[in-house]
Amino acid sequence: MERSEFYDWLVLIINDIAGDPDVRHLLSRKLEWINPDIRWEIGPGESTEYYFAFSPNLRAELLGLTNELAADAPKISGWEFLPAKPRKKLKRRRVKLKTAGKLHDVDYEKWEYFLTQFNNGEFFDVNIIPYGHENKDQSDLLYFSSLIVEFELGEELFIQAVDRVNIVLPNELNCETDSIASLNDHILTLWRSIH
Repeated sequence: MERSEFYDWLVLIINDIAGDPDVRHLLSRKLEWINPDIRWEIGPGESTEYYFAFSPNLRAELLGLTNELAADAPKISGWEFLPAKPRKKLKRRRVKLKTAGKLHDVDYEKWEYFLTQFNNGEFFDVNIIPYGHENKDQSDLLYFSSLIVEFELGEELFIQAVDRVNIVLPNELNCETDSIASLNDHILTLWRSIH
């Protein structure tokens, strides 16, 4: 499928995406024709009512393509197009996440972190201290933490600046930590200083 055909179709259906599962399924299929690894997301926009993100699916090698897709997208009233999923600006740091068919209510308001810096701030490990969830399965915690770091940073900064997300339990701590609420500003400050 040509990109121009995709955009022509997108203009016609974009306002039906949220309410029509058939349209969402077809949208995913049409994006697969452009690249099978591209994903998408919609939500409330920053400067417009809604955003449509072409997600590189956390793959750095696809960021160039998703940047092109967002830049070439048509102008549609009420919509902005993004090259990656944006940072989630939640009123309260509480989300529902699913693993192995089970829904988990994850309140991460009190979570903390510390960074391990590599190449003078070129990229980081984000070490999460999951207060209130210490007894959860370790693989679930790692999955939740990776998603939450992506929520806090947005997909593009996550791809560019984060090497790994690790879990550190409170009884293993031996350094200063910061509130998860400061993660985005902290990484941006350090990362931008060398880029």
